[in-house]
Order: sequence, then C-alpha cells, then structure tokens
Amino acid sequence: MGIWRCANFEFDLSRPLIMGIVNVTPDSFSDGGDFFSADIAYAHARELIEQGADLIDVGGESTRPGSDEVSCEEESARVLPVVSRLAQEGVAVSIDTRHASVARACVEAGAVVINDVSGFRDAAMVEVAAGTDAGLIVMHMAGRPKDMQSDPFYENVVEEVGQYLLGQARVLEAAGVLSERIAIDPGPGFGKNFEHNRALLKATDHLSALGYPLVAAWSRKSFVGQLTGTQEPKQRIAASVATAVYGATCGARILRVHDVAATKEALAVFEATDMFDRSAIIGLGANMGDAEATLKAAMARIAALDEVTVERESGIYVSEPAYREEQQRFHNAVMRVKTTLEPLALLGVLRQIEDEFGRVRDEVNGPRVLDLDIIDYEGVKSDDPALLLPHPLASERDFVVTPLLEIAPGYVLADGTPVDRANVTVGRVVIGDGDVSAERPDSRHAHTGKLSICATPIGNLGDITKRVIEALKNADRILAEDTRVTRRLLSHLNIRADKLERCDENRIRQLTPAILEAMQCGERVALVSDAGMPGIADPGSFLIDAAIKAGCMVEVLPGASAVLTAVVASGLFASESSSTPAFYFGGFLPRKKSQIAATLEQLAGLNALLVFFESPHRVLATLEIIAEALPGREVALTRELTKLHEEILRDKAEILVRELEQRAESNRPIKGEIVLVIASPTPEVAKRIHCDKYAQRAGKAHRQA
Repeated sequence: MGIWRCANFEFDLSRPLIMGIVNVTPDSFSDGGDFFSADIAYAHARELIEQGADLIDVGGESTRPGSDEVSCEEESARVLPVVSRLAQEGVAVSIDTRHASVARACVEAGAVVINDVSGFRDAAMVEVAAGTDAGLIVMHMAGRPKDMQSDPFYENVVEEVGQYLLGQARVLEAAGVLSERIAIDPGPGFGKNFEHNRALLKATDHLSALGYPLVAAWSRKSFVGQLTGTQEPKQRIAASVATAVYGATCGARILRVHDVAATKEALAVFEATDMFDRSAIIGLGANMGDAEATLKAAMARIAALDEVTVERESGIYVSEPAYREEQQRFHNAVMRVKTTLEPLALLGVLRQIEDEFGRVRDEVNGPRVLDLDIIDYEGVKSDDPALLLPHPLASERDFVVTPLLEIAPGYVLADGTPVDRANVTVGRVVIGDGDVSAERPDSRHAHTGKLSICATPIGNLGDITKRVIEALKNADRILAEDTRVTRRLLSHLNIRADKLERCDENRIRQLTPAILEAMQCGERVALVSDAGMPGIADPGSFLIDAAIKAGCMVEVLPGASAVLTAVVASGLFASESSSTPAFYFGGFLPRKKSQIAATLEQLAGLNALLVFFESPHRVLATLEIIAEALPGREVALTRELTKLHEEILRDKAEILVRELEQRAESNRPIKGEIVLVIASPTPEVAKRIHCDKYAQRAGKAHRQA
C-alpha cells in the first residue's frame, strides 16, 4: 500500500494526499451552483492546486440525500470540459461518477482516477475499470442517493461496511485490476445516520488496516455539522479540517476536502511532530562468530539511522535453526520502529547494514553473520517479489513470534493475522538447552499476569481512584474501546501512552486468544472504557468472560459509573411509583422506532426503574415514543454527568418533549452524553398490565384448545 497507481501517476502514500473537490453542479449540498460554469470550475480547480491539492476530484451529479439522478449526457456535458482542460495541463484528475459511460469518456479525456460512489456495483463500471489503468475509489453507499437516508440500519456498521469494501475490491481484482490501483471509502453520510457515521469515524484506524489506501471524505458533511451545531456547510471548515487530520493520524491516506489551504496548513503542523511516520517490525538473526554481540551492534546501528526512531526492542533469544538443522543455533531479536522510509527503501538500508557486517548471500537458510528482515509494515500488504509483506513465514517462526509478543503482546499483522505461538512450527526458541515454553505455564492457576478492570472518570478527572491509577501505571498494556479520552487521561496522569491499544468489538474478539496467552506469561492488562466502568454495554465484556473461563486472575477496580450516578441523581427511587429499589439497565435502545416501542411495551410492567443510554440527536424522538408507550411516567434526562455542564431534567415524558422542542427552536439543542431514567409503574398500572397480559395468554391458550 506504499504506492497508489493511477495511470501515469504513482502517488507516494508515506504522507496523506489532499484531493480537492470541484462540483460542477447546481445543487451539491455544500457549494451547489458556485462552480457550475466550466470556466469558473476550472479556475477553482487551479486555485486548489495552488493551495496544495495533489489531485482534483471533479463531479457533475449531486449525490446529496434525496437528490434526483442526472442523465449521463448532462453529466458528461458538465464535467468533460473541466476534466480535459486540467488533464492537458498535467493535473491529476479524478472523476466522481457512478455512470460507466461518463467514467469511460473522462478517462479518455485524461482522468486518472474513477471515484464511484456506488462502489462498482455496476458490471459496466467494473468493465470500464478493468479496461483502463486508472486508480479506483470504491465507496460504500446503502441504496441510492434518492432514498439512502430512509431509516438506514446495520447490525454492525463498521464490520458490514468493511466487508463490503473488501468484497468489491476483490470483484475488481477478479476482473484483472491490480490491487495497487484500488482505494476504499466508507462513504460517510451515504446511507448512514449520526451514530453510524460516528462509529465509522472512530474506526478509521481499523478501516485503514484493511490493506487498501483509505479515503477520509468528511468535508462539510451534515455529520460534521451535527457534531458542532453548525447548520451552514461553508461554516464547517474547522471541524472538517479536524476530521481530515484525525483521519490522517489514524492511517487514512487520501483526504477528500473542500478547504485545501486550511487542511494543508493543519497537516504541516502534524508532519512537524512526526505523527505520520509509519510503524515497522524488524527481525534480526545471526549464528556466526559472536552472534549476541553482532545483534547488539546491529540494533545500535539501526537506532542511529536518521529516518528511524526505535519504539521497543526485545531481548535476545537463542533458537534452533529453521529449515536446515545442520548448523549452529541462532541468536534472534525483534525491534519495533517508526520510520519515514517506505518499505523498499527501508529494506535497502537494512541490506546496507548487513553488508557492513560482512553478510554473504550464498546459501538459502544457511549460516549468516547477520540477517535483517522486515516482518511487518504498518498498513502494507505487498505481493511484490522484491518484498513480500507481511513476511509470509513470520507466524510459523518461533524466533520471530516469541520476541515480537514480548514487545507487542497481541500483535496483529497488517493482513489481519494475529501473532500467536499456537501457529509456530519451526525455529523453536530455547534458553540454554531448555525450551522457553517451560516458562510459559499451562496450568490454569500458574500464571502471574492479571486483568484489571479499571473504572475511569465519566467527566471529572478527580473521580479516579488511587487503585486505578496504580493499575494503569503497572499495566504492560491498556485496552480501550476509544483511545481518545483515555489518551488524555494517561497524559494527565503522566502514564506512558504507548501502552494504549484501541480495541473495538471486532478487534477485541480477534485479539482475545493472544491477550489470554500474554496474561498467562505474566502480562498485566488493564481494561478501561471510554469513560466509566468497562464491561457494561462495552465490548470489554467479551474479554472478561474469556479471562474468567481461562482461569486468569481478574480484579475489578470500581469507580465512576454513568448508570449508577444517573439512577441516584434521578431521585426516582423515592417517587410514589417505586415500591422496590430495583432498576433495569438496557444499554442503548434499538435503532428503529417500532423496535423501541416494542422494547418499552415488553418492559412496561416491570417493577423497576428503566435505564438507557441515548444520543443527543435521537433523544427527542425517543422521549416521544416513551410518552406514547408509557403514558404518565416520569423521566429523568441526565446529561454530561460530573462535568461542567451537568444537567438533570425530570418531568413527565410529554413535558420533556416540549422542553427539548423549545430548545431546538431557539437554537439550543441538547448536547452531550445522555442517560435516561424512567420511573417504575405505579402499583395500579403494574397490576393492570399484568392482568392484561394474563388475559392475552389465557385467550391465546383458549383459542389453541
């Protein structure tokens, strides 16, 4: 993934590319009509190039939600004059279209990228792609622009979008398209609601690791406006730049933006801090002369490179020879580095170091004075014979796996393969004449590592406990669903942030076997939530369950909890309807209104408070459903608990609906993290509900009889 091949352009992806947007349309959501004339659109494109755009994305059909389709003839008439004029001047031009005839005409006019919002679902578009050497952007869109925002639904939006993009990339590859030509775009705003978009933004690092260059296309979109409360698209510049830079720091390599100059300036600041350096794993081995001294000298030589910063170094291990047994044992080590060098350039530097130490490449798998390999390179999958990445034999070699797990427990290669000693078949690591695995206890109770479940503040940093601070300091690794808040917390506590790993639901399931093995080898793992107590409506619950079943030591360090804080703050345990101090916590309610109503109907007779998380943009609609499904119930809407703007609104649901409507009308929409607490039914209501249900069951039984 180091190069994106787009016809006669080969884009270096060691730094993010800026793709400037030019809409030759009368009705695009952000700038419709501004550049509808071909001359004005061309002038705007030249301005974006001057500001630092690497390529220009020209579109002639608005795909905003609810838009009508434009004929291919009209779309071509809009874009071709702009595309051909820019291409003649040597500008890298992308055509933003979902129509095969338009794509073909634009490529013939000089476009070097086809950006298909429909994701190459059209066989004719696949045929065009296979018949050119243009770069391709595969985007995810649920439905069509006309109806894509009509109640979109996903079981797991990140997983489903990721699988779709990979599937469409494989369709193109099966048609003969080189993988180096393909980039992917999760399609924010195309058949996604606020929470779907938020999940995709948070999963940028996961999506960027799928093996294809990732496009970050958040510029001026309504989601950005919802985050900031900005209605006018042209006023969303700062937030758009923030999402672009966030995407770049999480691995996105193509930033599709309206505001090129502002984005370019922001990237310059981050580049000055080496934020875009890529991570690589280097394996070292030697079995001639003083092998241990050679490895130490080679590690020092690598650390001295200007283009490399060493993050971690393993200890030196002794291993049995792999593939050819009639030779001396090897000494091995692994380094994790940050580098500005692309993979092939890094390989060239490592070979120069081998030469300095007297390496002679005359025997395959034979003795060597020094062997340096690139085991893995962040975000890169390569089938180039000059450098296969990840290293195809890494997972089977104990002399790679064992030192790598020492410095990076639970490591996952760029192709998604978890590093696990269960897959080892050759190059057994030994200590003296003994097997290192003897120090890896198999007994369910012999381990020394542990899992610490750490409650973190839900808003006020003063709410963290001393025990949690100590556990975070002593942990070898810290797992969090969303690392942004936790990273700030660790900085506040002066705790190393390099121990922090993002583990959403997909990733934590993938990594759990390796995490358990690491704990059984003595690793101390801290599990935190984005805020509050992990394991409740949180993917960490999967790891907790697995750790208990595996016999690992598990400790819970209590602290702040949004659920308990909201329940207590609501005061509803003391209300007339509450006859018992019980509450039911249901996490987030379902997405669809009918499902919310059905859930509340099922719980209506439960003699307990009902507690749910809710997002600000959905809370008004949810309260309307509560008012209808649970008439007369008091509801406590608690938001931003323990924070500066903490607020608790308590009244009947229908009254809270009017309150939120008035706020929205006066441009004061409710914001922040919300917990809803619904009063339990009065004894009379509960009795009536139970009688109604009994009567329904009795009637059903009578009919069946």
